[in-house]
Amino acid sequence: MDEKEEYHYAKKYISSTDKVLEVGCGKGAFAKFLQTKDYIGLDLSENAKIMAAADGIIIKNETIEDFSKRHKGEFDVVVSFQVLEHVPDPNSFIEAALDALKEGGKLIIAVPSEDSFLKYASNNILNMPPHHVTRWSYVTFEYIAKQYNLKIVKIYHEKVQDVHKRWYLHTLVFNSLCDYKIISTSFFRKLLSKLSSLLAGLLMRGLKDEMLPNGHTVLVVFEKK
Repeated sequence: MDEKEEYHYAKKYISSTDKVLEVGCGKGAFAKFLQTKDYIGLDLSENAKIMAAADGIIIKNETIEDFSKRHKGEFDVVVSFQVLEHVPDPNSFIEAALDALKEGGKLIIAVPSEDSFLKYASNNILNMPPHHVTRWSYVTFEYIAKQYNLKIVKIYHEKVQDVHKRWYLHTLVFNSLCDYKIISTSFFRKLLSKLSSLLAGLLMRGLKDEMLPNGHTVLVVFEKK
């Protein structure tokens, strides 16, 4: 999506004078939310680079590991949205991102939240290998801060977004009818899943935003000491 809650929240930590690096930037949609024009995106898609160039956005087709070797300590902010969960070597990714950061710079990471309804969603194949190879929780971010000598500035959990409300309700109803299983393929559980979907549609009518728990995404702002 060209607009996400995480974009609006992350931009609060970026000033008009900051030099920003986005890792796994796609066509550079986040750059359009920033006041600063000192932005570089990294993405392996050549098509994304072409699309971004049409909007005057600079994208390099290379990995953060290769890029940071030539740009150590150059950036005020390094951001990454919905990327880290796909990375087979998170340690290499994080170390390279920190190498590109200035001392006192911010590393902003948004990933699917394991402290949300996602943890209990059965048959969620997009949250499993080979698509997502890791899962991220509050405890994991505390470990990262300790491991890399970072300060946690903020951990922000978005509320369930409109696009995910029916999925959230389906998960809630389904797990109230049967025990949670990460893979659920029996005929009986398929029938319960269909029933849960129907009930979720009915519950949507009375769902109010103040009733919503943690949603799909968690965003963490780290500071490099």
